[in-house]
Amino acid sequence: MWYTHFTLLLALPFTSSSVLNASCPNSCTSPPASEGSCQQACETLASEFPERLHYKEADTNFTIWDQKQLQTIYVCRVEPVSAEEVSQVLQVLVDNWCRFVVKCGGHSRFPDDSVSVGGVTIDLGLMNTTVISEDRTTARIGGGALTGQVFAALDLYGLAYVGRRVGQVGMGGFTLGGETSVLSAKHGWALDSVLEYEIVLPNATIRTVSENQHPELYYALRGGGNNFGIVTSFKVTVFPQGPVYSGSRTFGDDQTDRFLEEAERIFTLEDAEDTSIGLDTQRYAEPVLNPPVFDALNAIPALSNLTGGINSLANSTGFSGPLGQTRNIFASLTHYPSVELGKQTIGIFKNNVQLLGNRTAVRPELITYSIPAVAIGKMKLRGGNALGIDVEGHLVVNLLSVSWASSIDDGAARTFASRFIASFEQAAEGLDVLHPFIYINYANKAQDVFSGYGEENKQRLIAIQTDIDPLGVFTSFGLWRGFFKDAWLEVLKTASYRGDVWKYINPENVNNLILVEPVRPGPSLVAPNKTAFSALDIDKKQQLQILQDDYLYERKRYTVQKDTLNKLQVKIQESINRDYLQYTYDCDTPYDMIIKLKQQFAPSDITRERELIDAWKLI
Repeated sequence: MWYTHFTLLLALPFTSSSVLNASCPNSCTSPPASEGSCQQACETLASEFPERLHYKEADTNFTIWDQKQLQTIYVCRVEPVSAEEVSQVLQVLVDNWCRFVVKCGGHSRFPDDSVSVGGVTIDLGLMNTTVISEDRTTARIGGGALTGQVFAALDLYGLAYVGRRVGQVGMGGFTLGGETSVLSAKHGWALDSVLEYEIVLPNATIRTVSENQHPELYYALRGGGNNFGIVTSFKVTVFPQGPVYSGSRTFGDDQTDRFLEEAERIFTLEDAEDTSIGLDTQRYAEPVLNPPVFDALNAIPALSNLTGGINSLANSTGFSGPLGQTRNIFASLTHYPSVELGKQTIGIFKNNVQLLGNRTAVRPELITYSIPAVAIGKMKLRGGNALGIDVEGHLVVNLLSVSWASSIDDGAARTFASRFIASFEQAAEGLDVLHPFIYINYANKAQDVFSGYGEENKQRLIAIQTDIDPLGVFTSFGLWRGFFKDAWLEVLKTASYRGDVWKYINPENVNNLILVEPVRPGPSLVAPNKTAFSALDIDKKQQLQILQDDYLYERKRYTVQKDTLNKLQVKIQESINRDYLQYTYDCDTPYDMIIKLKQQFAPSDITRERELIDAWKLI
């Protein structure tokens, strides 16, 4: 029997437009990074941090959550312990124009997110302290702290903060992206609990950012991701919090309708009547065993008995599994409350699982919970955040999580994620319940996160990023290119897969591959000097027929590919900033367009490189 396993609200396991960083003034370009420049940078860093600089080949103790990132080849990894040291590191990297990434918890899914491809990984793991204020209302948390570490430090004082549901996740990435929490119904999302950021800007200066100091940057850091600098500490609100209840139960496929209706009822209660509720698993922010609010849910016939208990937040969010064992991909969708959409989504999920066929090592899971009304209300505090969410009541956010163990299944996993989320979005649109917000920490690379914030918010983020990063250090053609910067290129990449034309537009290719129109084979191809089909013997006719059948197939494929490339040219011109349209004129192919745009941001002229570095030093 196929069954639905509800671990969270619904867990179903199987056993762009221009983006934020696309804007940069015409006078602002970035020299290309090279492996040699990173070798030099690592040698300099090794002299400055001899005990905390690790070359890849000797870095045997390093591990990270996602296997794809664990297998990524970097030149070296450095472990700073203060904002001043982060500033030193960044200055060395920009002086050498060496690519880098910043690792906090390392819970991202792609190379160049938390581990650098051919560059330097700045590991903030040693910056993990939690310092509580004398009045016990705020705490300063290091940028490399893990959720579990922070909960454990605060538990000693009977306090908590708006922390992640999984203790292994780092403070930096989840807070800059927004972050829901087991305590969100009462205290909001993590980004709205941050009072102050300590940040190393692209020019290596250290700034304190708050509602009253650099308010525009304060706005941008609340949802804008890793596009503005390196956050080295967060000052957050803390509050009294004791042990909590958490429980779980597995429900069968035949109880789907009842479960979804009851879950939506609990989501509504969570908005106002009982903000102690946290329905991902059954969570309750009070030490109450089997809280009555879940009685109706637990009255539904189940496949397993209710398990759960009362524990500290540190223990209840703990992560004990091995790191680096699985490869992972996420995708996300947000919608207005709709039980009917939930029912359709389960059907879509099951259909896509069936399409996996014998790919049993690919394990998809759908996790669904609410963005409670209290959390949405708090998004307007202190000038508001960048997410663009403004609705009455609650929204429902969905995480599709796909995991697998071998690169053999990479294609199947990526296809599952993109196919499922496209069908899910279509169903939500059909019911008129789709919300544009895409949660950045759950999004797939091809999803256009910043457009989901609304055009006004996106343009405001672009302006802020351009102002503080004139060299484009934190842009997709700069030095930290990972996480959500290349959504525009990823959208093109996804569109190109439909016509199998990525190899014709991939800007990493040194030379442009040209799509060649197939030529219909004639008699002379199988029999020289023969020009008529009737002049061929039976064997030659059969050979020619096979070749012509192949030609018809290749002709159809060529037509699809040509049409896809033509559409991609239009898509590029429709999606980029108007200021850059001029660089796409007189281009014969999408590849030419992308290369010209890339060259505008990354010229190879060595003189220009030195000019830029000299300019950077004067900032």
